Amino acid sequence: MADTAVTVTDMTIDAFTTQTNATAIVHANTHTIDVSGDTRKLLLHFRNTTASEKVFTVVAPTDNPAALRAPLGNVTVALAAGNSNETAAFAVVESARFAHTDGKVRVTVASDTTGWIRAYRLPKEG
Repeated sequence: MADTAVTVTDMTIDAFTTQTNATAIVHANTHTIDVSGDTRKLLLHFRNTTASEKVFTVVAPTDNPAALRAPLGNVTVALAAGNSNETAAFAVVESARFAHTDGKVRVTVASDTTGWIRAYRLPKEG
């Protein structure tokens, strides 16, 4: 299984951030978000455009002893058919649960899924 890279867009406090180009889903691939191990304030945005319900999964690592909360497991969301109505979901993830040893967060999707993923880093306060 190949990787599809999802780019992180940094947001700025007290300013507008233009919506980024989404990363198209390649259902046979794992989608990776390179956060260098720091998922602080990482917001993921998922969109299903398939004509049927599809599951999106943020995958907890099995190979990273530093991910102390990884035993809590994956987080999944089932998005309703999105071919005629927008079906989207958001997730904020933490490194203690989802950072793999290579510093990336991984997302998988059900077979035949179409849609996209975006990743945003929310700004630090003040």
